[in-house]
Amino acid sequence: MGKLKVVMLVLLLMSILMFHCGEEEDPPVEYKATIGILPAENAVVINEVFQTHLKVKNIENLMTVGTKIYYDKYKLEVVELARVDSFLTSNGGNVIQIEFENNQEAGMVNIGLTVPAGNAVSCELDDVWHPICKVVFRALSPGSEDLTIDIDHQSDGDVGLFDKFATLIEGVVVENAEVNISN
Repeated sequence: MGKLKVVMLVLLLMSILMFHCGEEEDPPVEYKATIGILPAENAVVINEVFQTHLKVKNIENLMTVGTKIYYDKYKLEVVELARVDSFLTSNGGNVIQIEFENNQEAGMVNIGLTVPAGNAVSCELDDVWHPICKVVFRALSPGSEDLTIDIDHQSDGDVGLFDKFATLIEGVVVENAEVNISN
């Protein structure tokens, strides 16, 4: 009888171990450095004014934001461009404006903002968006329009996100936006 109890106990322990080993744990959430235009979708009518925000999330030691936002100048007009410095100044220091302008003729907003290296800012890795600037548009003509962000430093040396060592932050995900304009 003693050997039977030992065998039963061993079998019970093995089944518990096998059951536990067979459980799959959820993979850890992978947060990726991201820049985006929000809201990602807008449904508007001609002459309607609507606002978007350029925002970042999941970025560590951000010192410089250099980007261009492209839009169709025949479908949209920029009526306001404003910095939102609260995130960039959250570690002290001031925002230094390298470039911050709309070129309606080219259908492009140029943004170049930086903070001193010692005041680089970080987002928690939690998918919470942090604003960089506000862009207010007026819808001019019907159709679908994509607002696209350019941070490709290889194609344009004036754009990219850089850390406190002035090193290009690699692998940043870009989330563009779509505007649907109706009559």
